Amino acid sequence: MAITLEEARVLIRDEVCSPQCLFGLEGGQCICRCGGKYHGELISSESISLVGRYFHTFKKCSCGYRSVYQQGQVYGQISENVYLVRYYSFFSGADYCEGLARVEDMINWQFYDSRDWMDSTYKSLRYKDDQHDRRREENSSDHQKC
Repeated sequence: MAITLEEARVLIRDEVCSPQCLFGLEGGQCICRCGGKYHGELISSESISLVGRYFHTFKKCSCGYRSVYQQGQVYGQISENVYLVRYYSFFSGADYCEGLARVEDMINWQFYDSRDWMDSTYKSLRYKDDQHDRRREENSSDHQKC
């Protein structure tokens, strides 16, 4: 029973399963709340090509809010579980470096089919981030309220 990337995101977000379990990287010793039900069940990388897709990564605030951290494009596949990614500047849009990313580290990234889609999504996410930042500044003595 293969599951989709979106189903995997929900399982990880709800802390039912880990990326290592979903990709079958725990060697049969699953310690997740799923009890092994989803072990190795994420659709293989051959079914979903990440190469060419654009992405946002996120960082988590101490209050739990997720804000956009990086943006870029998956540029190539190095091995079954490792991809070459190119990061883009938020200010100029130009690429500024490349790096390697493991599939299990990409599970919470948000992917897009085009740069236009990524850019337009960033505008709405940045608006939410700005609102969060203002609330955090207003409640700097009690950041948990943000």
